[in-house]
Amino acid sequence: MATVGVAAAESRGLSQGFIGGIAGLGFAAGVIFQNAVLMSGSPLPGASLDEVSRFYADQGGRVMIATFWVAINAVFLLTFLSVITARLQEASASALWGRIAYAAGIFLLTIFAVGTSMQAVLVSRIGELEANPAILGLLWAMHSGGFSMSLVAAGVLVLSLSLGALATPIVPAWTAYLGLLGSALMLVGGGLAFNVVDGGPALFMGFAGFSTWIVFLIAASIRLLRTSD
Repeated sequence: MATVGVAAAESRGLSQGFIGGIAGLGFAAGVIFQNAVLMSGSPLPGASLDEVSRFYADQGGRVMIATFWVAINAVFLLTFLSVITARLQEASASALWGRIAYAAGIFLLTIFAVGTSMQAVLVSRIGELEANPAILGLLWAMHSGGFSMSLVAAGVLVLSLSLGALATPIVPAWTAYLGLLGSALMLVGGGLAFNVVDGGPALFMGFAGFSTWIVFLIAASIRLLRTSD
């Protein structure tokens, strides 16, 4: 569907590079807005159930806006990936990495959808869940486990894009190497899901890796804008 949208936009005179660059910057801005503004102060994996209950009872409006924003971000990410992976597939040395990156992006969006559904349940049913702490604890643990898997998916995505970038310069070389470091942090952090669920050090390793993904995304988007026809 994102590819169809790109083709439609091109028919109106917009280049793929311009479309992909704007989409990438839109996704980066959306992620920052969601996490730094809408979900500011949200409980981290391993938080007490009292903290979880208090946040979702008091900040339901902000959370619902954040869950709605996932749909917007999905369009941005799919459009960006359609363009950037098409660039990678122009060369045989990077074509495989482009296909893997797109598949990882679909996997990442699937995990986002599941996590968003859990957020919606927490907001809309928090009163009932407070009376059933065992169910609330299980739902929160599943949400935290899903977050760890999103780190794995994002790690594979950034790893593939970075390896592809070493063959086809979709980003400056330093950004590709930064992406390799970030992907390693996300894969290790997300792979230690049991530690993430408990709020252990692996969680912050994953956060550090995810921040490099945002840097990579912005750098790749700017490169797309500069090389647009």
